[in-house]
Amino acid sequence: MKTLSIKDLLGRTDFARGMSADDIEFLSGCASFARFSRGEFMMLAGDPCDHFYLIREGKAAVEVESGNQVSVIYAPSPGDIVGWSWTMPPSVCRYDVRVMDSVSAIDFDARCVLRKCEEDNRFGYHVYKRILEVVIERLMATRVQMLDMYS
Repeated sequence: MKTLSIKDLLGRTDFARGMSADDIEFLSGCASFARFSRGEFMMLAGDPCDHFYLIREGKAAVEVESGNQVSVIYAPSPGDIVGWSWTMPPSVCRYDVRVMDSVSAIDFDARCVLRKCEEDNRFGYHVYKRILEVVIERLMATRVQMLDMYS
């Protein structure tokens, strides 16, 4: 069985759909494989947000703490991106992301991606457009969740 490269795996994701092979290769230059165990945090609120992840397998929970209560505000699935706070200074994680069941992911070095976005504005436009789609999707999911809470 052939092991797929990051470039090959990335090319099969919704996140990279419509990107040119050159852009996928350019982006994959900022990526590595990552594994997280159950209970581990992929991100912690308040920490620098210098990585973002494309979940390949496993389950995680995007959490927010309010007082003594922790609420899950999103449960990313395989194919989902977690961590978009790197896109705007001060690049600080806004939420905790806790691993619920072992996660394998593609780990993107956000500083590397930002540098490449600045070097090639066309590429940067495509990356930011995809990240904005993630943000809009999460806002809509949060809206539905809030409507369910108050109805």
